[in-house]
Amino acid sequence: MYSKKYKRGTIVDIDPFGSPSQYIDCGIRATTNGRLLSVTATDLQVLHGIFKKTCKRKYYGMPIKTKYSNEIAIRLILGCIYLVASRLNVAIEPIFVENNLHYYRVYVKIINKPDNNNQIGYVLHCKKCGNR
Repeated sequence: MYSKKYKRGTIVDIDPFGSPSQYIDCGIRATTNGRLLSVTATDLQVLHGIFKKTCKRKYYGMPIKTKYSNEIAIRLILGCIYLVASRLNVAIEPIFVENNLHYYRVYVKIINKPDNNNQIGYVLHCKKCGNR
């Protein structure tokens, strides 16, 4: 996807069947500064907590089975993109999120000059009372 022979794209879309985590590195490198990277994930069972070890390996996070598991899944995708981008010394800015029955799609803006702001966090969920 990324080669010095080709120009970088203004909109790069990663839409594999399954997890996009192995393609995010090349997708970030192939995107022009200030432009969009679109990432689609179709492995909903992994993102919703059925396969927790697989989710930890692919998305660097643990899913939680709750009423708001769609939000947790989207945050796992964004967190994975953020971690890969920060390893490449690039920042991301989430622009738009799309949720359908069979996939999650995230649109982020790629910024080559990061401001070193750590904007990643975690979710605490009480299984007894349901508070977060």
